[in-house]
Amino acid sequence: MLDRIDGDRLVHTDLHGGQFLVGKNGDFHVVDWGWPAAGADWIDTAFVVIRLVEAGHRPEQAEEWAKSVPSWSRLDRDTVTAFAVYVAGLWSYRAATTRQAGAKKRAAVARRYATWLLASGI
Repeated sequence: MLDRIDGDRLVHTDLHGGQFLVGKNGDFHVVDWGWPAAGADWIDTAFVVIRLVEAGHRPEQAEEWAKSVPSWSRLDRDTVTAFAVYVAGLWSYRAATTRQAGAKKRAAVARRYATWLLASGI
């Protein structure tokens, strides 16, 4: 998995609706860079897909949005599935070992998305 996420792009790794500030003129800023990393150019898009599922979108709807991001369109399904399974495991571990607010919900959502990917066989 490490070779698939390796990259030279600055990635946020925790994008969600609370991480964006929108100015009066419509410009926006990404805030709270608590977990920045270097990684592949598709990683933040993959995290947003999971967050869209968390917000109530069906996985296929979230992925339809992701197709508008060029780096997502170049991804193979095995990489997306491997990443989703990894995130599901990571968030499940955090849910079991911390009292972090929302950890159990995020873990369940990530598992649901990974399960959908594995079952869809796309």
